[in-house]
Amino acid sequence: MLSTLQPYEWDAAVVSYPQHSFLQSYDWGEFQKKHGRNVERYCIRHCNGRYAIAQILSHPLPFFGWYGYCPRGPLMEEGQNTSFLASLSAELRKQRALFLRIEPPTFTPTVKGIVQIAPMQPADVWIVDLSQPFDVLQSLMHPKTRYNYRIAQKKGISIQMISSPYDNNFEKAISDFIGLLARTAGRHQFRLHTDDYYRQMITFFIRNLSESKTNISLRLYAAYRGATPLAAILVLYFGSTATFLHGGSDYRFRHLMAPYALHMQAIQDAAELGFTSYDMGGIAHTDDPHDSWQGITRFKKGFSGYSLHYPGTFDIVFNSFHYLAYSKFRQVRSRLRSSMDRT
Repeated sequence: MLSTLQPYEWDAAVVSYPQHSFLQSYDWGEFQKKHGRNVERYCIRHCNGRYAIAQILSHPLPFFGWYGYCPRGPLMEEGQNTSFLASLSAELRKQRALFLRIEPPTFTPTVKGIVQIAPMQPADVWIVDLSQPFDVLQSLMHPKTRYNYRIAQKKGISIQMISSPYDNNFEKAISDFIGLLARTAGRHQFRLHTDDYYRQMITFFIRNLSESKTNISLRLYAAYRGATPLAAILVLYFGSTATFLHGGSDYRFRHLMAPYALHMQAIQDAAELGFTSYDMGGIAHTDDPHDSWQGITRFKKGFSGYSLHYPGTFDIVFNSFHYLAYSKFRQVRSRLRSSMDRT
């Protein structure tokens, strides 16, 4: 059951599913290996010639061993649901995993011992449809979005796009991006990876886009006024989708509307490169005006498009007693972290 597919064969199997994610790409697994994760790839070829596949990352647990995590996967047809998940469970049981965490992208799985938990990846994301001409796409955007984009243009903002480690401004752009990301995290009180993680990710994935859309690559877009960095975003390209991965901005210059200029440029570039979707990432799950995600949701929806809903995150539990103890431990740790963040 362990995969013997070559990298290009693996990626071809991933993108054969319409709702695929870079999180199941071969090179995303290779990048995770560089950060100490054990990565296993499993596949079964069915009689119709299609592969059911799962790239699983190992996560150590204090006191409880480890668990496997299959982000935005496994990828399988609904009729393969029970048999493939049973096979994966048997493999991880042999390796003494506590549970397997999965996120099938298109349907709710049915298998013994499954528990739905709070989503790891956003349950709802916003997709900009790039299959239409760019001028038509612009006409569908919210008037406020087009207005703010024009403001950015009038304010003399310049956009730098870094797509190669040999670009002259490569190191400066990375440093500016990390600084802007830290400002944003401090403003909104969310946790970041280390600076080294982002630097290595950019260095690992920035490469010239080839004609084959099964390869994964990344671009860094940064907005400046003169030499002052205003905002920056990372866009990852895989399969048919360009994905807004991370972004940061300097709140002092919010009146210059730099994020509108960045995303407009990234959307236009992705369309010209032949990608059919621009994934802007998570949005609010409800229309609750008190939801902290409402502001970013309005921003993303302004670029037109549609929401894409995922069934959620599920744990297939192999040891119910230890899993219950782990769940209690996690609740206590979460409360402690929240208290420390508020402090």
